[in-house]
Amino acid sequence: SIVFSALDMRYGLSLKYDRCDVSMLPGRIALHKPRLLDSLQKSPFPLASADVLKFFVQVQKVIQGELDLNRIYANKLSVEVIPSSDGELNWSQALQRLRRDHSTGRIALAKPRESTETNGKTKAATQAENASVKVKAPSEPAAAKPLRSQAVLHSSTFPIIDIDDLLLNYHRPQQVETNSIRMEHFRFDPRSYDLTIQNGRVFSSGQGDVRLSIKNLDIKNAFAPDDPRLEIAADAVHLNGQQTGERQ
Repeated sequence: SIVFSALDMRYGLSLKYDRCDVSMLPGRIALHKPRLLDSLQKSPFPLASADVLKFFVQVQKVIQGELDLNRIYANKLSVEVIPSSDGELNWSQALQRLRRDHSTGRIALAKPRESTETNGKTKAATQAENASVKVKAPSEPAAAKPLRSQAVLHSSTFPIIDIDDLLLNYHRPQQVETNSIRMEHFRFDPRSYDLTIQNGRVFSSGQGDVRLSIKNLDIKNAFAPDDPRLEIAADAVHLNGQQTGERQ
């Protein structure tokens, strides 16, 4: 699609998938077996992959050439963090490219090209005709025509993120062992800045022992720009197999 190809052109991020299903009512785009790759780093390993990735959008915005995200849902999402030989993480450069548009909440994926015609006339011909008229009535500016090549991704607020079975893998340099964090469910609501994790655990692929497990973790004001106070509540926390408390 225009949006995904423009994402690659502007940010060097390639989103590949096996199948795409689009439902206009409700507005939903579902990608099956999506893989996110950094095409500028030429790495054969994806930054992330999932069984399914769904974008919930406003249909009217899509018709206008914009992708306004309300909610993002993923199932069996795996995020791979791999350090290079110099210690830089594979996600570092990709995040730097995305961060330049983060403050506006609007990511322009393709710039509109300026039209060189006015009612079938070239701009130069129009300027010459206007110059020959000594007195002319003020004219209203012509409405901009929608461009099919223009694709804009934006959101008035950051979209709600819902993930079933989230796996974060950190591949340790020069070692086969992988440190992982698995969450049965992850949810972040930017309207209230509430972050919720259900059945999270930290473990190592080499040893297989669960180092930390939490049944429920609720964080209030997570990433809130105007309120630095965090409220954290956790249920059934186990550290190295020892329970530390029912409610923290």
